[in-house]
Amino acid sequence: MPVSDHDLAHLQSLGAVAWIVITNGDHVRAAKALAEATSARIAGPAAEQHEFPLACASVHRLAELPGIEAALVGNGWPVFRDGGQRLRELAASVG
Repeated sequence: MPVSDHDLAHLQSLGAVAWIVITNGDHVRAAKALAEATSARIAGPAAEQHEFPLACASVHRLAELPGIEAALVGNGWPVFRDGGQRLRELAASVG
């Protein structure tokens, strides 16, 4: 779903968006537009790399990056502690 102007302004007021993580090709929705609006990079599942509708980095690669402190998941509940660990768990679940 597209992000409203109000929600985009709120998101940007919280700080920079570095990555958008998409767990499968069915969840792409408005990720490209959000990435363009925020200059975020997109990560997706390596298992779908040949069919994925957007160019993106691997979720596994993202999970290996140091220093990830927070994540905002699709249901809107932020993970502000152990964000890197949550991403490693996500990477393990998407194969």
